[in-house]
Amino acid sequence: MLNRRQLFALTALSPLAAPAILRGAVSPAAAQAPWPNRQIRMVIPWPPGQATDVVGRLAGQRLSERLGQVVVPENRPGAGGQIGTDLVAKAPPDGHVILSASIGLISFSPLVQRTPYDAERELAPVVIFGIAPFMLLVKPDFPAQDLRSFMALVKANPGKYSYNSSGIGGAQHLVCALFLAKAGLDALHVPFQGSGPALAALLGGQVDFGFDTPAAAGRLVRDGQLRALGLSTGKPSAQVPG
Repeated sequence: MLNRRQLFALTALSPLAAPAILRGAVSPAAAQAPWPNRQIRMVIPWPPGQATDVVGRLAGQRLSERLGQVVVPENRPGAGGQIGTDLVAKAPPDGHVILSASIGLISFSPLVQRTPYDAERELAPVVIFGIAPFMLLVKPDFPAQDLRSFMALVKANPGKYSYNSSGIGGAQHLVCALFLAKAGLDALHVPFQGSGPALAALLGGQVDFGFDTPAAAGRLVRDGQLRALGLSTGKPSAQVPG
């Protein structure tokens, strides 16, 4: 099992939206029993419709096909993903309750805040099944037209501009905080309960910028409702419009 330091290193080296699938740490007795011997609950700690939910449901379908057992997706949002994560951490350790979540919930969140679960002791990483870049997003009327002018504008106005996230300690928060720290920028963090409300706030002008995945916001960029100024991979991607 990866320790907390190794998990943090994995997060730092991987695109930060990489959803990981985990299960409650399996006891020795359960490890000897046939698995699975009943339907599997896949807990998704975010609201329906956002990227982690979509990818988790697709992975659940494939898992069901491979195992010949029903995999039931179950959204348990709240507290920046911690409610659903804690549900899995406290589930019976027999591998029939699993978690589909961004890797930040088990690597970054426990390092910066107290969580109701012990990621190192109560959760066991199984596999990373999806990797997605993040786009830096603004509204069409935002005064900066590219990444260079965006950075110059925010640097000249410390604390003036605000950014959204799906919750404190989540992947969106982590990638934006890392970007701001590396660029030497100061902006106000406004967390929401999931990426759907966060995206709605950006569209409505309640915040000035934010990061999200092509799966969640690509259509909005193609339709001209948002502009993408940058990409977390540092190189062009076929997933990102323009």
